[in-house]
Amino acid sequence: MCIITFYGKQYLSMKILLSKIMYEHNLSIRQVALICGLSPATIQKVMKEGSNPTIRTLAMISKGLKVPITDLFDLEE
Repeated sequence: MCIITFYGKQYLSMKILLSKIMYEHNLSIRQVALICGLSPATIQKVMKEGSNPTIRTLAMISKGLKVPITDLFDLEE
């Protein structure tokens, strides 16, 4: 499991969580891109380890997938 530590709190990487959401909804990168109004390249960038997507991109993914933006991050305490 890839975990990112930020200000003493640990988060699962965006790649793992977005992949999980895509798996649960049986969606491909291309389908997510179409649903969210983003390019497949942008979705691939977001899924890369160490990516730093903008709030706008995260909001578009959240809205497109109909999940709270907080579902794109997983806090491990």
